[in-house]
Amino acid sequence: DLQPEGVRAFPRTLMCKTLVQVAAHARWITALTLHPSAWLIAAASEDAHVSIWAVSVAGEDISAKNLAFWGVPDAHLCGVAFHGEGGKSVSAAAYDSNVLTTWALP
Repeated sequence: DLQPEGVRAFPRTLMCKTLVQVAAHARWITALTLHPSAWLIAAASEDAHVSIWAVSVAGEDISAKNLAFWGVPDAHLCGVAFHGEGGKSVSAAAYDSNVLTTWALP
């Protein structure tokens, strides 16, 4: 069984359920990524915003806390990624744009 690095396969019998739900964007989320080494999630949306969430797990309790919410004026965001040394930066890409907007994590 060959799998790309960083991809985990789960058995088909694994039942999934919503563990935490966050209402954070006014429009559809178009990109979502997980931090490579921390419990962080980045989401980009049609509302031209990127949000960063810290996920906490304590026993059966799971919560998400917003760490950052950045806007990109007049952009239809289509990609988001953590990068740089230790994943301390976040960049977002937009349709029909050659600009990559980058922020430092708080």
